[in-house]
Amino acid sequence: MEKMVNVNAETARGDAVVGVEPGGAAVNESTVNGNENGLPAPLITPTGNNAGGNAGEETIEQRLGGLFGGDETKTKENANKDARLFSTFRDLEAGEVSRYYALQQLPETVSAAHVSGDIHFHDLDYTVPGGMFNCMLVDLPFILSREDFPIGNTRVNRVRSVETATDLIPQIAAQVSVGQYGGQTYSKLDEVLEPYVMYTYRRELARALEHATMVASKMGVAGVEPLDKSVALMVATGERDRMAVGVSEKLWDMSVTEAKKRTESIVYDSMEGVEYALNTVQGNGQTPFVTISFGLSTSWAGRVVQKAILKVRINGYGAQSKTPVFPKLVYMLKEGVNMRAGDPNYDVKRLALYCASKRIYPDFQSVDNTVRDLGFNPTSMGCRSFLSYYENPETGEPVEYGRFNVGVVTLNLPRIAMQTENTSDFMCLLEARAGIVREALDWRFDRVREATASQSPIHYVTGAAGVAMSPSDKVGDLVEGGYATASMGYIGVYEAVARFYGGDWYGNREAVEFSVNIVRRLDELARSWKAESGRGYGVYGTPSESLCDRFARLDSRLFGDVENITSKGYYQNSFHVDVRKNMSPFEKWRVEAQYLPYTTGGAIDYVETETLLKNPDALESILDAAVAAGVRYFGVNQPVSQCFECDYSGEFAADVRGFYCPDCGERDEEKISVVRRVCGYLGSFADRPVVEGKRKEIVARVKHLRAGDAPDSTGGADGVSPSV
Repeated sequence: MEKMVNVNAETARGDAVVGVEPGGAAVNESTVNGNENGLPAPLITPTGNNAGGNAGEETIEQRLGGLFGGDETKTKENANKDARLFSTFRDLEAGEVSRYYALQQLPETVSAAHVSGDIHFHDLDYTVPGGMFNCMLVDLPFILSREDFPIGNTRVNRVRSVETATDLIPQIAAQVSVGQYGGQTYSKLDEVLEPYVMYTYRRELARALEHATMVASKMGVAGVEPLDKSVALMVATGERDRMAVGVSEKLWDMSVTEAKKRTESIVYDSMEGVEYALNTVQGNGQTPFVTISFGLSTSWAGRVVQKAILKVRINGYGAQSKTPVFPKLVYMLKEGVNMRAGDPNYDVKRLALYCASKRIYPDFQSVDNTVRDLGFNPTSMGCRSFLSYYENPETGEPVEYGRFNVGVVTLNLPRIAMQTENTSDFMCLLEARAGIVREALDWRFDRVREATASQSPIHYVTGAAGVAMSPSDKVGDLVEGGYATASMGYIGVYEAVARFYGGDWYGNREAVEFSVNIVRRLDELARSWKAESGRGYGVYGTPSESLCDRFARLDSRLFGDVENITSKGYYQNSFHVDVRKNMSPFEKWRVEAQYLPYTTGGAIDYVETETLLKNPDALESILDAAVAAGVRYFGVNQPVSQCFECDYSGEFAADVRGFYCPDCGERDEEKISVVRRVCGYLGSFADRPVVEGKRKEIVARVKHLRAGDAPDSTGGADGVSPSV
């Protein structure tokens, strides 16, 4: 006999359920009273049509009606989309239609699990075309090296100069953005652009030599004759001996200095053009989600690119010097290259620290930790997705450029916890739900296989995906064998563990071990699937921009207001420490590093601090501590919001209406700039507000380092968080 109850609350320590009322979802009466181990009883064992806490799948009329009615779960789902724009609103309309029909196409178990909230099948709004994939590392080196290649309705000849190369990046990005639905990364751009910078430098050196010899000849300098253009170019490229044509060491040095100065100016202007163009083009109703990584080249040309990228970002854009949201910048850190004073690029690291304090970006990636966990050093694709190791079968070398991720499906960990009686039962249900995720990911793989090159020429014909197919070719086996990846995501490790051990569980060794075991088990499953099929499954720390709101909202309907779980109105990203937890940045790095070996499909860590603009040494100690703790990819969130009405700069206040200047109270989006980290990327909240759950999570974040705190990397704020 089953009794209908509605669970209202649970104490922070996971005590017995408080308060039941008739009229809720069905649970087995025998499970309500706890168990012999004293662990909390399952809050609910759902049965019937309401098993997922959702009234059921929305009709197409309900979906569009909600969008037209301003439902913020639809209009603010993506902080990069401004629903006020005609182009964006039309994209949102199409997305709602796609979601509806995609749920009809998915396997029934997957569709039902998504609708109920057991899992989340990401990007349903771009699923109907079938063959679109998620995110990628654009093979820019391959595209630029081609003698002739198509972009849109034109063909491009072999690229030689840095001006042309950088002019093409936004054009490529715009095309890529409409052929996929996730982020795109231009990895190690300093290294990629080196030959094009050098071409421009040699051209400018030839011009400088022409000018210098002409001036010297007019001044009557003995032995100097004006060089014509062709001879000057041969001297600049080393094809002619400079002394043989009367170019003295002094003239040479003067010309080199002038050529370098001109080239540096050209590279700065080129990178400024990239930043402006990427923030003005639109694709899929939004600014293309572009990431650029750099920092490893030690050549003069590579360092010029690095400095230009940082200086452009430091200067901001517009008359008010606003902080750009895109492109996302990732600065690579590597021992012997830029980590210590005396390293060849240490000066650029210090510039990156200043830039991060002024603009939040760049984020940082440890090459050594990435190679330790992944076996090679790819950049994140977009927000935080990482490729797994894959070798070129012909060369045996790891492949980075051109590879992509077919999609993400995320597990609702807090729900599993609230549906089970103990940690053993949790792990059993976890495996069952993971099986649904695999079915969903295989569906993604199969759909991408069916695509033809003509459906996205920029990827498969031009070469963004590392291949130059004929338009009629099928994508087929390109997705197999690990070249493409698929991500099993997860959200809410904190809440899942709080279900069994209470809200403040970081000092409990058993609780920490259980939390790590959750992620470890997911990694074991993904590896077993890969061994079985050869496909590139990976475990992914889901960023949950709007999902933190959706899962919590669905579970609140089902389980009621559960302290430290649904009561907050949001779930924590992936394995992240509870954002309300007072903890030093050094302790947070150490706690979160425990999960990284089992989340190789993608993860990002970050800490919150007061502005460190005048204390770069403190910021550097935080970065170095992250690397020492084993963190791969991370950021430091500092307040950079601006009020143009009263000139305030720093942390903005927030309430249910949104963010406002704490000094003068200004809210007008034309008079303020509110830039905060949404999840892995930044958002401009004055222009594009986020959903309620994400807003609550952002407001709840505590500072891990405040002005005046000693940056002591040897200890934590509470000193109670054990590792396992």
